[in-house]
Amino acid sequence: MEELKIWKNYRKLFPSRYLENSAFDDYLKSQNFYGKRLLSVGGGNKKPEYLNEVDLLDPYVSDTDFNEHITWNTLKTYDVVIARGSINYLLTIEYTRLQRFLIDGGELIFNTFLKRPVNKTIVGVTLGGEITQEKIEVVADIIKHKLVVNEHTIEHNIYYRTLDFFYRLDRLKELKVTNYGKNSAIIHIII
Repeated sequence: MEELKIWKNYRKLFPSRYLENSAFDDYLKSQNFYGKRLLSVGGGNKKPEYLNEVDLLDPYVSDTDFNEHITWNTLKTYDVVIARGSINYLLTIEYTRLQRFLIDGGELIFNTFLKRPVNKTIVGVTLGGEITQEKIEVVADIIKHKLVVNEHTIEHNIYYRTLDFFYRLDRLKELKVTNYGKNSAIIHIII
């Protein structure tokens, strides 16, 4: 359960660059979600203020301000699935499961890497002003991410997916890429 404890505290431990509003948030704000059923995947426990009615799929949190907290077994469907900073945590099989949540013509919107990341160490600051050190080690399509904040160490793996991976999704009808930052992209898929 140590992993669960870490994710409950990620807003205190992760560098602010992961939590502050970004180009991805601006993109979401520009979309018309009025009257649409929304699902946030890996959204943490804090719903973005610009989203009204939205459910959450996040196995690592329980106390949230989202409408409903669902699981992978939920049979509900949605017009839009949003994954802010979380799509790279998903296993390949979970992309198929994500598509099952979407109605025909539904939208999957997420941010990810534009190109394969490189090995590096980054010094950052948490929202509370604590200094962080991140180490990113890339081994094939696995990105080993280590974060040290004071006496806390968080280590986890995320996955790099090429654009070709997303173009091969089963129900894909349309895919739009919007580049932002040094190596980030917003992917907007119509299913």
